[in-house]
Order: sequence, then structure tokens, then C-alpha cells
Amino acid sequence: MRLVLWQIPLIKMRPHPRGQAALDASRATSYDLLVLDVMMPELSGLDVCRTVRAESDVPIIMLTARD
Repeated sequence: MRLVLWQIPLIKMRPHPRGQAALDASRATSYDLLVLDVMMPELSGLDVCRTVRAESDVPIIMLTARD
């Protein structure tokens, strides 16, 4: 997905591979959309989603590779 989104000139991505980094970034920066992986290390995407949802109404898309 990252490869596809990087090719779209109007989309600016800021990948954060760990849950805590993603949560910190969501608090420090205003985003139009968050895309979270359920299986991120440190904090899961679900934990990040719950925390962000309590603090913001930014749209969130959840991804997973789990069965």
C-alpha cells in the first residue's frame, strides 16, 4: 500500500512503524486520515485507534494481515 500511495503526488505520507510513535505523531500533527495496522509493535493499532478516537474525530482506516 505504501508503494501505491507514494506515487500519488497529492498524498503526503508520514509512516510510523511503531504504535507509540504513531500515537505521538497523531497528537503533535493534524492529519486528514490515519491508516493503522492492527499488528503494530509497542501499542497495537487497536490501542492507538481507541486512544486517538477518545481525543480526536480524525477518520481512521484499520488494516490487518491476521486471519
